[in-house]
Amino acid sequence: MSETEAKSPADPKILEQAAAWLTRLQSGQVTPATLEELETWRVQSEEHRTVWARAQAVLADFEQVPPGLGRDTLQRAHSGRRRAVKALALVFVAVPLGWGGYRR
Repeated sequence: MSETEAKSPADPKILEQAAAWLTRLQSGQVTPATLEELETWRVQSEEHRTVWARAQAVLADFEQVPPGLGRDTLQRAHSGRRRAVKALALVFVAVPLGWGGYRR
């Protein structure tokens, strides 16, 4: 794959198909027939081959991420959001109470 091919935008329909193939392959229910169907799809055109190579490269990048890292990151984001909601709730309660106390 040349540098120009790697940077050229791909047909969104082919990108969707490649994403569907990646999902299918990651499902854990891959049969020899599935692999034959993939190969038939992949060799349909140069663009199919190029998009599939890009998809495989992205998948390889994700496989380098340690398993716990993604989970830990998502948990931190969730707890950070929870803290933000609690802080906003506190502000919405404390400000009117403080204002009411000041007025009395």
